Amino acid sequence: MATSDRYNVLIVDPDSASRNKLKQAAMALTTFNKVQQCNNLAEALEKGSSNHEQYDVIVMSYRFETDEINQFIKEAKETKRGEEWAFVTVLKSADQQNEIIANSVISGVDGFLFEPYSADNLREMAEITAKVKKQNSDKRKRVAMRLLLTEVAGHVDALSFYRKKGRDAAKATKKLNDACERLQKFKKDCFDLYIDEMITVFAGMPPPAVASYTGVSLRVKQRLEAKRLAQLEAEYESEESD
Repeated sequence: MATSDRYNVLIVDPDSASRNKLKQAAMALTTFNKVQQCNNLAEALEKGSSNHEQYDVIVMSYRFETDEINQFIKEAKETKRGEEWAFVTVLKSADQQNEIIANSVISGVDGFLFEPYSADNLREMAEITAKVKKQNSDKRKRVAMRLLLTEVAGHVDALSFYRKKGRDAAKATKKLNDACERLQKFKKDCFDLYIDEMITVFAGMPPPAVASYTGVSLRVKQRLEAKRLAQLEAEYESEESD
């Protein structure tokens, strides 16, 4: 994307007059940065997946069959960049039927333009794009935070076990500090998401991973604890070598 509040658009329509009309309307608004076009969905998938072009929103004509659009969206979302796109379908005014819209939404369409569309419709398209991109960005942040928080919980668990057994916890402490430092950027940039994920991860954590044996045999308990210790040592030695 060119700037934080301007969007690159790819218009896909087999009718050149319709493509040009929508392109001119979009270019008249400062909301959109670059507006390009092509006449078929296969080319759109190729252009959007290339390293030379970057789009924020794909606008598809009603002149394509519904099944074609559904398949395009499915294939697009399987590409590296497709998850970043907002998908907008242009419909004829007569097609404003709940069934058509509902089926399109299920297939992954994010928004609609109804002919004859206005400048307000195009601004709404930009708002949809911004919302979709924020949702995708938040989704990536949540995944990253969840991985880090799970790692933090594992290091806390290991640190507790080491100290309980009177062993050197330096490696576990270092790994815990490193993971916490990496979390700091999320705490600063998206605090609400950070708190939400922290509650989700730690509320769902099982009890600390200690030797699970609860019988009366001290020898069996010691063997389980030694096994746990060996597993931790192997894990931290492997991470150090990496």
